[in-house]
Amino acid sequence: MAVTEKETITIEELLSNVNRQKAVKNEEKAVKKVKGTQVLSKNFPVGMILFVLLIAALGIMVIMLKNEVVLLKTEMADLKHIKTQITESEHKIKIAVIENKLEESEKEKQALKDQIAQIKSEVEELKNIKINSKRPAKR
Repeated sequence: MAVTEKETITIEELLSNVNRQKAVKNEEKAVKKVKGTQVLSKNFPVGMILFVLLIAALGIMVIMLKNEVVLLKTEMADLKHIKTQITESEHKIKIAVIENKLEESEKEKQALKDQIAQIKSEVEELKNIKINSKRPAKR
């Protein structure tokens, strides 16, 4: 194959060709970006409205979550208060049980005193009967 002067391409020409092709591709990309931006700008109001609605819904959900957390904290505080009330009432119940036992023992003590008094009176009666039975025998 014989190479002629017309077919001979220098390195400089090749580099300039490559640079031109790159420049053309960059221009095409820039044109596409401008067209894409125009399409995007047409959809911008709808997208912005959806974005604002999404942010508003998210804000409402955060506020509702905050309210639920506050309610949960108050319920936990109430439960702790109930726990302290129960422990306090346990002491009161124990005191009441002890007081009831003390009252019952006082009643039993009084009943025993009454029985002792009754037994003493019966013993006295028996002594009197015995003494009275001995007296007539002596006469």
